[in-house]
Amino acid sequence: MTFIVSCSIYGLSNSEAFAPNPKALALLGWKDAKKIKNEYQLWRFFTPTFLHGHAYHLNANIMSQLFFGSGTEHGIEAGWMIFLYFTSAFGGMLLSCIAKPESFAIGASTSVFGLIGYLISYVFTNWGFMDRTKPWQRIYLLCLTFLVVLINTNIGPMADGNVDNFGHLGGLITGFLCGLVICEQFDRQARSAKRIPDRFTEETYKKYGFDNIFLNYLGHVLLFIYLVGGILVFFLYTDVNVE
Repeated sequence: MTFIVSCSIYGLSNSEAFAPNPKALALLGWKDAKKIKNEYQLWRFFTPTFLHGHAYHLNANIMSQLFFGSGTEHGIEAGWMIFLYFTSAFGGMLLSCIAKPESFAIGASTSVFGLIGYLISYVFTNWGFMDRTKPWQRIYLLCLTFLVVLINTNIGPMADGNVDNFGHLGGLITGFLCGLVICEQFDRQARSAKRIPDRFTEETYKKYGFDNIFLNYLGHVLLFIYLVGGILVFFLYTDVNVE
């Protein structure tokens, strides 16, 4: 819907197929670090997630969200999915504002990389438990996430200057930290229902190796430090007047 609106306000540009006029994207809320800091337009941390530069950009993000998001949402339920999706969007845009305050950015890639970060966190926190019935699952998830991250790393001679690597990295980091927070919540439910053994007996701890209560607390602390620390760095130290 927002893509149709952005194409309708000022018409289309000739840069890409079905590319909205940049004035429409600016009006609707693309990432603008100067306006976020100087005019406190804080919604610009989130609104870029709903904006796209052209038809290919939109389709790529839709397919990525369906591929990574459908299974994740089924596993963690809608409430946690909303938390993961929009926290990753914020974390990605925050790092982008700090590292590239002069650039403008749009797209749901920050949230997509948040979903990838969550999968990496899931493999990390459940490494020992995943080999009980499907040992190939962790190898598949690791290879998949590594391949996707590698493909979307915008470096080298073929790099596209319009791709915001810092936004991707910020989304990936935030998604990983959200995963540390989320995964243990469901492990607690599983232990209560006796679906998995208690990790905190000496036997299961030695066998599976991770104390996820510690990882859960660590995830809360690191996510807080990343987000609050990033906000302080941006508003107190980032020069948004660079050209």
